[in-house]
Amino acid sequence: MCILCIAVRRSLDHPIVAGFSCSNGNSASTAEAHAATPVYTTDQIANQLTNVYWGGIERSFNVGVGGTISVNIFGLSSAGQTLARQALELWTDTTGLSFSFTAGSANITFDDSDAWRAWNWSSTGGGTIYSSNTNVGTSWIGYYGTGINTYSLQTYVHEIGHALGLGHAGNYNGSATYGMDNHYANDSWQASVMSYFSQPENTYINASYTYAITPMAADIIAIRNLYGTTGTTRTGNTTYGNNANSGDIMQKISSTNSYISYTVVDDGGTDTLDYSSSSANQTIDLREEAISNVRGYTGNLVIARGSVIENAVSGSGNDVLTGNSSNNDLRGGGGADFLFGGNDNLDVNTSVEKSAGFIVASASTRQGGIWDGMDWRSGDFNGDGNGDLMKFWSSDGRMFADVHVSNGSSFTLSRWASGQGGIWDGMDWRSGDFNGDGNGDLMKFWSSDGRMYADVHVSNGNGFTLARWASSQGGIWDGMNWRVGDFNGDGRDDLMKLWSSDGRMYADVHVSNGNGFTLARWASSQGGIWDGMNWRVGDFNGDGRDDLMKFWSSDGRMYADVHVSNGNGFTLARWASSQGGIWDGMDWRVGDFNGDGRDDLMKFWSSDGRMYADVHFSNGNGFTLARWASSQGGIWDGMDWRVGEFNGDGRDDLMKLWSSDGRMYADVHVSTGGSFQLFRWLSGSLETADLNGGFVTDTNGDGKADLLFYWKDTEINSKMSAKTYSSGLVDAFSNVTNDVLTGNAGADVFHFTTGGGADVIMDFEDGIDSISLAGSGLSFADLYIQQIGSDTYVVGDDFTIEIRNFLFGNLTEHDFIF
Repeated sequence: MCILCIAVRRSLDHPIVAGFSCSNGNSASTAEAHAATPVYTTDQIANQLTNVYWGGIERSFNVGVGGTISVNIFGLSSAGQTLARQALELWTDTTGLSFSFTAGSANITFDDSDAWRAWNWSSTGGGTIYSSNTNVGTSWIGYYGTGINTYSLQTYVHEIGHALGLGHAGNYNGSATYGMDNHYANDSWQASVMSYFSQPENTYINASYTYAITPMAADIIAIRNLYGTTGTTRTGNTTYGNNANSGDIMQKISSTNSYISYTVVDDGGTDTLDYSSSSANQTIDLREEAISNVRGYTGNLVIARGSVIENAVSGSGNDVLTGNSSNNDLRGGGGADFLFGGNDNLDVNTSVEKSAGFIVASASTRQGGIWDGMDWRSGDFNGDGNGDLMKFWSSDGRMFADVHVSNGSSFTLSRWASGQGGIWDGMDWRSGDFNGDGNGDLMKFWSSDGRMYADVHVSNGNGFTLARWASSQGGIWDGMNWRVGDFNGDGRDDLMKLWSSDGRMYADVHVSNGNGFTLARWASSQGGIWDGMNWRVGDFNGDGRDDLMKFWSSDGRMYADVHVSNGNGFTLARWASSQGGIWDGMDWRVGDFNGDGRDDLMKFWSSDGRMYADVHFSNGNGFTLARWASSQGGIWDGMDWRVGEFNGDGRDDLMKLWSSDGRMYADVHVSTGGSFQLFRWLSGSLETADLNGGFVTDTNGDGKADLLFYWKDTEINSKMSAKTYSSGLVDAFSNVTNDVLTGNAGADVFHFTTGGGADVIMDFEDGIDSISLAGSGLSFADLYIQQIGSDTYVVGDDFTIEIRNFLFGNLTEHDFIF
């Protein structure tokens, strides 16, 4: 039988699909429809490569473990020969197979005369490959390049995979579209160089676009299933990355910093992944087949099955290092790092000079009056991108309003309304951009004879103008639930009301047309409604229209429905069924916590005085539950919790404020996209005794949420003073956690260097683990050790080590290395 595998060219400017195709009478039909797309294990993908693609019959050259296959590369250009040798060396790494070079007849013959094409042709019979002919054209490599980090090298690795007996990673032929032609969700270059789908084309995985320039994890398993392995690849003490020392193709690959992904094969020695020169936030996982993020890319490094890498070194970013079952030495370097090991050395650098936190951005003193009965709102009332502070009040039954307008560094007081319409008890006030001009407006509505009336104080950028927006527009009664949102996605905020009739939910929307409200029925008898339901507004499917979500408890489990806006009505859909626990005392917040443009639902609670959090992620048509924080800092009555995008990374974070000895403190649980990390952002820099209130708003227009506090200055006629705190760089010691270290089982050594920082040991085992301050010049007598709650704190002049759930009386000099 003859098999012809062809690689189709693709754009260099927009490289999306690998475009490899194969013509083979025994391969599965590309028209096969797959009703479901499961997630495959690497073994299942390997079976696809060796068996399923070829109709259930493996094929390989008739050589034993560590055998020799002859190749003729002398029909290639000089650059082509170099690429072929590099690709062959990478396949040798995975198996121990040798390739002998000959100018005559060979098992695999290379050519480049078909200039714009890349393909492999094999002759087989009875599961044996008799010969293979591989072409990667001169124009092909001229177009895609001849370096390590090029699609040309990936092409050679792919075509040699065919020559050795591997099929494609899916049952596609000629062309493929992800979502239609893949029959498992994780079909991509990340798992197999034989895949059609680049990393960003695959919407299931999270990985950067990079060239897969080695056999990947599934390819290695597959090729070893055909040829075995000698286990002789890099058996010395090998370093990958910075200071790479293997002296072979992997030294070149791991030293390359851009646009590559690769799988490390290593059969012995004490080995190290060293990415210490990178300032990116890296994730290095030493476990077999685990996926790491290095040098600013996501999902671009894998450890092959059977390969044991003992040590890892990261750089100055906020890194996560995870060890394996061997004795690991994990070194976090600078940044706020999380280290997880077992029987390991965990080494962190606490001398980071700056980290994120709140800094004083503006202060305004004695600016206008402040008294009981005033109503305060925050918003961008003049449309300049800065959050302002607005107050309104009643004088002789008429409405007056002042706006403290932010210029980014201070507030300027201005009168925006004088005697502008009536104001009385029972009015409901809401702020929003009701006419869509970018300025925040103030809206009030009330009941007259059971009918709804509404006025909007419309902002013109330097004052409010009163306009009647609704007169006798539908009913209004006690028990209605009113919400503001842009429910039809036209850029103007609307007013929505919902209520119960015979236990069924009804909803009307007062839709803004820019100068008034128009009433429309959006839901009639749409699902149940009862006491104890929680209602939230958010854009849960990411279509630009606000939706209405309700969640409730049934037998202590959480259920959620979303009334999805279609622009002129709601459609009911079940988004969560028995999805995690729900009980009294939980706090629930809406935000886009993973930065995908869809609002999620987050809950947090206290267990033994520690904070736990779960996020119900929106996938566009349902929620998926994930644990985001476990025992992450303290939680107690009196804390104030706010959601905001505090660090400007596009993901919402969770902040808590509290008072200690009359001073304000703030911690931020910063979203990484898959979890929260805890940091101290404000430490006692504001007195709390006289505060009247505060808001989370972007006062300086930098895209990051700030803190705005205001209070009464009683020294001079009860004038208002305000202070804002914006996200910036603060001393690293103000962080709650520069580094979090988890040793797991075994004798761990936690290494610290002094210089300013606060780190956490999650699982110190008395009599087994050790804390190293070697080189610090300190002795046990220099340390101050105290118990706070269930935790022990070791304090020096410029560092703090928190040991979770450990009694300070058990910590002795014998637990330290100096």
